[in-house]
Amino acid sequence: MYLCADCWWLLKPWVRRALVKRDNLVSARLVLLRRQLASGIPVEEVEISA
Repeated sequence: MYLCADCWWLLKPWVRRALVKRDNLVSARLVLLRRQLASGIPVEEVEISA
């Protein structure tokens, strides 16, 4: 799991779908998630596309 359950549900639905997608870009999406959170972006404002 990438986030606690409460934080997971704060993500926008399309961001959650992108994060559970298993393809050759899964690592890149996780890096984007970590970078955004590390830079102080609130969980509900994280943007990750499929």
